[in-house]
Amino acid sequence: MFATRAIDGFRTKSEAEWNILEATASIYYLFPNIQLALTSGNVSLVQMYPDPAHPDDPSRSRTRILHYFSQEMIDQASAERGESVVVTAENTYENFADPGATITPSAVAEIFNSTVDQEDFVMGEHQQRSAESGQVESLMFGRNEPALHHYHTHFREALGLAPLERIEG
Repeated sequence: MFATRAIDGFRTKSEAEWNILEATASIYYLFPNIQLALTSGNVSLVQMYPDPAHPDDPSRSRTRILHYFSQEMIDQASAERGESVVVTAENTYENFADPGATITPSAVAEIFNSTVDQEDFVMGEHQQRSAESGQVESLMFGRNEPALHHYHTHFREALGLAPLERIEG
């Protein structure tokens, strides 16, 4: 779970008015290949599969991303807004942090998809090339990467491998 920019809006609300889904994204990992991202009004489903064009190459995969939106979010996005800001895929990077804005499903999908495509996949490709180069002898996950610890621990267990080495300090 991590906070979104909307958490700043909690400063002006009493604790009784706080809704955790309005200001966070919760990520669930379902072994072996599914991640669910939950935010206020939507769920994004990410599924990873071996690449059918390269079935014997474990460094290649296909990812399918689906977004599901609540009827309330869809209705709110299509309602008349008058002068208020409506955030769409086209203007999301200028207006997403506007506290009074109406966030549309297209804006949510744009932010999620562009982050995965332009950041996560690019980083993964760099890491894969580094691993395949043979130049990296070891890799250390920091304490701030519990998702990586969790992911690798479960895969190592399923493959009958020894647990990750834990380095204290």
